[in-house]
Amino acid sequence: MGLNMRDFEKYIKEFKELNSEFETFLKNWITKQGAILITKTKERTPVDTGNLRNSWFSGKYKREQNKAQIEINNSAEYASFVEYGTPKRPNWKWADGAKMLTKSLYEMEQSMPIDFDKAFTEFLKSKGLL
Repeated sequence: MGLNMRDFEKYIKEFKELNSEFETFLKNWITKQGAILITKTKERTPVDTGNLRNSWFSGKYKREQNKAQIEINNSAEYASFVEYGTPKRPNWKWADGAKMLTKSLYEMEQSMPIDFDKAFTEFLKSKGLL
């Protein structure tokens, strides 16, 4: 009995290609989720001059072991005060935060597992694996 090394080598090559394609799929999916999160956050962002709303942007995609993430940032210096709240003058009573990112992130966290499952199933189907 012998082992056909050509079939085995073909299998390894296909597996490596699939892994590379999965990494591309994952990066694209996470980047798309970041864009959706920014859109939801902008819709909840209070508008005075429009600067705060227009300052939302996505940062770097990062993949470590079992985590894939993308940074969401706001370049306005006062963004954290609007998000979390701040003392308000002249009597220094607390002004509650708008929680525009917090609420949007919570909403996304509820739907992401289902959305990922659908997208991943489509990815596998496109590769002939389902």
